Amino acid sequence: DSMCPTAPLLLTATSSSAALLPTSSSLAAQLRQDWRSAFATQPLEFSRVSLRIDGVLPEELRGGTFFKNAPARFERGGIEYAHWLDGDGYVTSLALDDGMATWSARYVRTDAFDNEDASDAVEWRTTFGTQKPGGVLANAMDIKLKSPANTNVMLFGDKLYALWEAGPPYALDPHTLECQGASDLGG
Repeated sequence: DSMCPTAPLLLTATSSSAALLPTSSSLAAQLRQDWRSAFATQPLEFSRVSLRIDGVLPEELRGGTFFKNAPARFERGGIEYAHWLDGDGYVTSLALDDGMATWSARYVRTDAFDNEDASDAVEWRTTFGTQKPGGVLANAMDIKLKSPANTNVMLFGDKLYALWEAGPPYALDPHTLECQGASDLGG
């Protein structure tokens, strides 16, 4: 009998080990905490962090860069956003070369991001329910929404664009991830 190292492992409880299993309420609490940690604000930005590649990098990936955009800031001034999709966009890049990789990550610094960063307060309404302070009266007639620029990225020409479905793309330098402002794509 030889064991395959990638074979799935199945653990079952015996009557003597059942007392070691979490109760359904403690398991539910742990699951909530685990999911909550997936939506913790990333407080840091990173620039060209060197990573070692163990193994052989496929030829098709050498010299390439992978980009990803997702929400990564979920609160301002201790006020949590109403929905995780209201989170501010955080673009990462992973550049691959022979035996080395370089990883960078930066927030998409829209004007709204910079305003809220300076005041450490929610100042804008967002699509999925986060409201600026002041209740219904402050938000009812305000149709301006903050672009979190958090949905996707697209490389077009010499620019990387951070996307959001309800507003213009934001141009980024693909090498530094520095935000260069909202773009109309030349149109």
